[in-house]
Amino acid sequence: ATPAELVENPANEFVDHFLGQHRFQLSLLTRTIAPLVDDTERVSDPEGDAARLLARYTLIEALDAFKKTGKPTLPVFRRDECVGQLTKQHLLEVITSTLEETGNDS
Repeated sequence: ATPAELVENPANEFVDHFLGQHRFQLSLLTRTIAPLVDDTERVSDPEGDAARLLARYTLIEALDAFKKTGKPTLPVFRRDECVGQLTKQHLLEVITSTLEETGNDS
């Protein structure tokens, strides 16, 4: 299984127990932003590499990029092609949902 599949759907009880309390952090490190991209709007990239996300970025990498840029929306690229955009709000909603799914909402 891929790391994300292992974290999201452990194959057995041993793996589930092994991941235990670290599942939330592992989810942030293994899930990519590719499925979160809003591809209905493609934005230009006037600021270059500093103001863009790559579709392969993990949730934690994307969160870090939003923190560094201070922008509410960033374009998402695959190689040199803009494939859409991601809002900080949507990313935070997904992270909150992940926290609830992993049972670490205490």
